[in-house]
Amino acid sequence: MATWDIQKGEDMTCPQCGSVYSVKYHQVPVKDVDSAACVVCGHEMARWKSTRYPIIELKTRGEWHEPEATPGE
Repeated sequence: MATWDIQKGEDMTCPQCGSVYSVKYHQVPVKDVDSAACVVCGHEMARWKSTRYPIIELKTRGEWHEPEATPGE
C-alpha cells in the first residue's frame, strides 16, 4: 500500500557553522537515495536511502568563514 505523509521533526543545527534548520520528514512509497547539505557552509546534514527522508529549511543563518589558505596552495 502506498503511503504519502509529512511529519514535523525537531530542529537541526549544522555542527560546522551553527545554522539552524526546521525539519519535516516526507514519507513516500518508493525508496529515495540522496543527501542534504547546509546552504551556508556545504556540510552534509543528512544522508538517506529510505522511504522516509528529511526536508530541511534554513531558519537561522550561522556564521561561516572560509578556512584561510596556507602558503603554497
